[in-house]
Amino acid sequence: MKIIGVTGTTGAGKSSVCAYIAEKYDVTHVDCDVIAHDVLTDEACKSELVASFGENIAEKGSIVRKRLAQKAFSSKKNTNILNKITHKYITAKIKAVIAENEKNGVKGVLLDAAALFESGLDSICDAVMCVCADEDVRLARITARDGITREAALLRMNAQKKQEFYTEKADGVVYNNGDSDTFAEQADRFMEKAL
Repeated sequence: MKIIGVTGTTGAGKSSVCAYIAEKYDVTHVDCDVIAHDVLTDEACKSELVASFGENIAEKGSIVRKRLAQKAFSSKKNTNILNKITHKYITAKIKAVIAENEKNGVKGVLLDAAALFESGLDSICDAVMCVCADEDVRLARITARDGITREAALLRMNAQKKQEFYTEKADGVVYNNGDSDTFAEQADRFMEKAL
């Protein structure tokens, strides 16, 4: 089974590219954002987050994601603390999902992870694709997708590494500024080599 890492900055359009690839190439799309949301319900993870970011990020025993995001993305230091806490829980769950897919005879898994390199998950990938988009396109996507202000979106964007960090480490780059024909052509070229 091939494991294809898909990474890039927030708002680059990784999900659209992964949806296209998963359907065309009959591979499983593992969305690490969904897994990241799931680990926020893990008691050990919640305890660590509350200890680091304060009681007010939780309400009625649950992490309030918007409050956590406000604190976690307010500085590089806080973003690093968030990543240090959550990555180990996310990585363990991802490895379990991959093992389940392998057991079921799946031919490939797309590991859709913004923090693929930071978490070390690139080490289990056979190939890594970086999805890129222009900054203004990313900003519009994030504000629309998450229902947040331009300022909050910029905080998230600035908390991440620059696009070059991903492009320099990846095996291939796909640009997704909204033209599906263009990104499909680039994704096809990448997948022909990767699978």
